[in-house]
Amino acid sequence: LDRLPVICRFQYGPVANIILTKFDPLLSSYREMMAHLGSSSTKNAPSEVVHKVAVVEGQLTWLTYMVGTIVGGHSWSSAHMADGEETIDASLSRRALQLAQGVDFRLTQSNGVGRSDPKLELALL
Repeated sequence: LDRLPVICRFQYGPVANIILTKFDPLLSSYREMMAHLGSSSTKNAPSEVVHKVAVVEGQLTWLTYMVGTIVGGHSWSSAHMADGEETIDASLSRRALQLAQGVDFRLTQSNGVGRSDPKLELALL
């Protein structure tokens, strides 16, 4: 992950678009699953739901790490930023913050029962 900003430096827009096209459907799917589970624990759900939640949380974890790495690694060279790259940074950051808000909302609404995967929580930090 530490080399990712260097790799995508010259193709920042296309790389960010790829990440966004992966992130948006996963975020929508995750929101739907969490709405379906409500305030109950994921562990109490049927096994196929538990598996699907685990897969989506794993994918969101990696994408969140990628967003943090790209935005954080990209900002060091702010003097060399092209026009519109701030907007790309904002779009990527927005998705991660929306995910964090959803995870926090479910956690507070369920009084701590509806925790997400600790790896996802760590990625959001």
